Amino acid sequence: MGAGTQENAAAEGSCRRLRAPFWGVGCAWAAFLCAVRFTDLGGVALPVALLSDVTAMALGAAVAAAAMVAGAVRGRIGAGFAMPSRGLLVGSGGAAAVGSIGLFGWYDGFAAVPASAALALCVLFGAALMLVAIGWGALYAHLEPEQLLPNGAVALVIASLCHAAHEAAGFGTAAWLIVVVLVVASTGCALAAQKRVSPIVPVDNEVTRDGGRAALRALRVLWMPLAGACLSCFIFGLTWDPIVSSEQDMRVAHQVWGAMVAGPLIMGLAVAAVSARSRGTSPLRLFDQTVYPVAVMLLLVIPVINQAFPDLRFAGNILSSGSFAVVALCMWSNMAAAARTVPIAPRLVFSAAFVLFALCFIAGLQSIAVVGTDGRTLCLVMFAVYLGLMAVSFALDNREEKASLVPERAADDTRSYIHRRCDEIAQSGGLSPREIDVLYYLARGYNHAYIAKKLYISENTVRTHVRHIYGKLNLSSREDLIDLVDGA
Repeated sequence: MGAGTQENAAAEGSCRRLRAPFWGVGCAWAAFLCAVRFTDLGGVALPVALLSDVTAMALGAAVAAAAMVAGAVRGRIGAGFAMPSRGLLVGSGGAAAVGSIGLFGWYDGFAAVPASAALALCVLFGAALMLVAIGWGALYAHLEPEQLLPNGAVALVIASLCHAAHEAAGFGTAAWLIVVVLVVASTGCALAAQKRVSPIVPVDNEVTRDGGRAALRALRVLWMPLAGACLSCFIFGLTWDPIVSSEQDMRVAHQVWGAMVAGPLIMGLAVAAVSARSRGTSPLRLFDQTVYPVAVMLLLVIPVINQAFPDLRFAGNILSSGSFAVVALCMWSNMAAAARTVPIAPRLVFSAAFVLFALCFIAGLQSIAVVGTDGRTLCLVMFAVYLGLMAVSFALDNREEKASLVPERAADDTRSYIHRRCDEIAQSGGLSPREIDVLYYLARGYNHAYIAKKLYISENTVRTHVRHIYGKLNLSSREDLIDLVDGA
């Protein structure tokens, strides 16, 4: 094996290494799932109270995320890659632990908590847990794109196992203690993960100087995944409670929540296995183009199938919860990758997206009392809308791909000139075809993350190609390359 091949293999192996502290985000995800778990008190359902609890939690989350968006906008949007502060992580984790009392203030040991105080605590819990999630998003944005899915998938498995433990604990004090432990564990892992990543210094180009352009670029990258995730959050809110949706059998309700544990567990293990076997390419792109759209469509049609075929309800619920887990995992990874690729402040990307998700979830919750089981028809309408959005996305991608082709224009066309100069330089320097592809993007000022996304390779592979390009052309910096392309 040649030295270059060994270097690539070593780089890929290092980049592939799972990072255990980053799995702690699964504890935060599990805390959320446990918080929205429908319960009863002594066999008496409390749909109105619980619905108010969950709505208050979602409102608190939306307000906290909106505040983070406002803070990011007032700052320098394009260059905000700072790590979340330890004080913010510890304070948010502690506030979430205290606020969790409100979520379980309706039963065993906390029955004396007044309803108004419980709702206020629910708002606190939602806001604090949201800040913890945004902190985790900023940490994940410091990972390589090919590291996002493997670590996220392991975190998803952990979230499923923790959710199962909460289900086994039943209700009351034990359930509350599990949520507190999850919040504390997530905060501790975030503090540990903070020490394991290196700060990112975005490339100082026109994108990082213009925050508005950075935001638009991020939206252009994320608009289709965002649309699917927003629809999924609405459906999750609309169908989250089997009793409120007129399915009165508690045995069916327990089957639903059992499926909600099994589905994410199965999908998490599958995604982790596929991601671990991927070599040299980012599995996120493959999932975005194939698995993610299928998962969203399944979420939209399964409620209809469950109603038409009751005997298949349990299998449908496993598939539905697994699909939602895939949507959540891919959206999480896409937001982290977009923040790194554009680049743009992770806190802005995650906060803005979480505002949308929380509002869509609230809209779904509030729609339960209005549409009831007629929500299945609404799912079909959304399915048609999503198919339309997919058609628009494919059309835009095709147009962008055609526009990226270098047309034969006049000699003063800048892009054509850069490509011609790159071809001349590549021929004289003996660059390989893949190195030429990388050279095209380097000469136009794109960073490593963007090149990796466009060429479906890892950032480590891009760095290796860049080193080889610089070596063959006797260059030492990007400025030398630009001067060479410009003929200086």
